[in-house]
Amino acid sequence: MNCRRLVLQHTYNTRDMGGYPTPDGVTRWQQFYRSDDLTELSERDIRSLQQSGVTDLIDLRSDEERFTYPYPELHGFSIHYAPLAVGEVSDLTTLGIGDLSNLQISDFYMLWLEKSKAQINKIFTAFSQAEGASLFHCRAGKDRTGIIAMLLLGLAGVSEADILTDYQMTYTYIRLNQLLTASVEKGLEDPWMHSDIEQMDRVLVFIKERYGSVWGYLNSGCGLPELTLEAVRGRLVEKAGNLPAES
Repeated sequence: MNCRRLVLQHTYNTRDMGGYPTPDGVTRWQQFYRSDDLTELSERDIRSLQQSGVTDLIDLRSDEERFTYPYPELHGFSIHYAPLAVGEVSDLTTLGIGDLSNLQISDFYMLWLEKSKAQINKIFTAFSQAEGASLFHCRAGKDRTGIIAMLLLGLAGVSEADILTDYQMTYTYIRLNQLLTASVEKGLEDPWMHSDIEQMDRVLVFIKERYGSVWGYLNSGCGLPELTLEAVRGRLVEKAGNLPAES
């Protein structure tokens, strides 16, 4: 039986991106995984990832985070570094994003989309060339990971309702990670720890208004060729005609 969350000993938010309906099929299982921090992976966890088909790890963390929280000894994975957290608060005004008197986490999501186009190009190119499944992650698996998950699902044609649900689920798992929540002054009470659908909904509106669609953002915004995008979508979407018949 398929299960969206991959239960590991030392991560809390590792999820398979499979099982979401698309206009012509469903997203494939064991092709793309989103996750939180991998620095405490046990040998058993590493074997589980390998058995789940993971060959490529996409690390969205900053250089400082990677230095402070290094990976354990990993063998057999291709590792790609593509930090998304770039830009300054002042850039929000320059780009016409958000209200500096009432900043929301979605303002930073939109900033990252505008300032990290080269990194997002690198990420989706790595997705298209991976030998097996790709796992992308940051520290909590919510913000930077949430942006890449939204782009992947949007590229596949997954409905906005399902994209928002995928984002919203994150807080359910974050709250299990006491090490993470303890590092935040207000812990679980901090609204920036939450994954409210209104935040990602604002980002989807932003993409539609500026680029027309996720495809438009990735293609004209990030400079990803159509062949690369088709390759990623081909890995992600199982067309209805190829699905096993119901018994």
